[in-house]
Amino acid sequence: MSLENIIGQDKVINFLKSSIKNEMLASSYLFIGPEGVGKTLLAKEFAKLLNCEKNNLDACDVCSSCIKINKNIHPDIHLIVRDGSDIKIDNIRQLENDINLRPFEARKKVFIIQDAHFMNAEAANALLKTLEEPPRDSIIILTTSHLHKIFSTIASRCRKIFFSSIDIEKLSSILEKDFHVDKTSSHYLSYFTEGRLGKAISLKDKNILSEKNAIINDFINADNFKQAQFDLDTKNKEDIKYNLDILMSWFRDILLLKCGFTAENLINSDRKRELENLKNEYKTEDLLKIMHRILDTYSMLDYNINPKFSLEFLRVKTWQNYR
Repeated sequence: MSLENIIGQDKVINFLKSSIKNEMLASSYLFIGPEGVGKTLLAKEFAKLLNCEKNNLDACDVCSSCIKINKNIHPDIHLIVRDGSDIKIDNIRQLENDINLRPFEARKKVFIIQDAHFMNAEAANALLKTLEEPPRDSIIILTTSHLHKIFSTIASRCRKIFFSSIDIEKLSSILEKDFHVDKTSSHYLSYFTEGRLGKAISLKDKNILSEKNAIINDFINADNFKQAQFDLDTKNKEDIKYNLDILMSWFRDILLLKCGFTAENLINSDRKRELENLKNEYKTEDLLKIMHRILDTYSMLDYNINPKFSLEFLRVKTWQNYR
């Protein structure tokens, strides 16, 4: 893959290419945008472009440097990710050690800190010292989907690059034409992922409609409350987040219909008749309460708080209102 093959981020790509061409590179960047829009992917492609042996304004993908970066074995390109629930000071100390070494073979060493908003306070403060006096042969790229969680002192020392989602109709067309996804599934994926191509691609090979309908049915349409629950013992945090996203889409659709929007705006358009019937069974304030509870539970997962109590409360409220 090269920068030219990354879909939907033309402005970002053109800016980065212009920075290289005009020799106006920053020592640190902050890539900001929703999850699944390609921030980490583009950071790796940028690292390839900076070090490609062909020295053009796009990576060749065939030279030794490009191949090593593609295989994640380049000694000068480093990806820092969460260690458990956060990015710890030891992760940043390793970065500090590596950044002060001379490059083994790259023109520019590149350090990509994925989901930098998960840095704990110690890690963030340690990184701040490096950002203040970065080596000339290195570039640090932080990615985040939550800018407000990044220390302002860190954000102010980085060149901010904003990523955007793809237009939903365009994404639906891309999924149909380039990835051979059927029309109903492409509609659902485009709306469910809110135009995030990477997220849509990661879900496209699942039996997505059957899977999401099973989650909705298990949680909402159970014959009794005891059955209306997630199996917490067999699901990790990401699985629970995925379920919460599906539930949010369901109640969002009911709220839209209640507010007078048409079926074309539904995420779960394959169940529009059922949604039409449900819109009068909920009060607007009840729908908003349920959706806020889903958001609260999602936040708990990000902060490694046991979501069991909140999920139980959500089940009770959802099941009582539904019945």
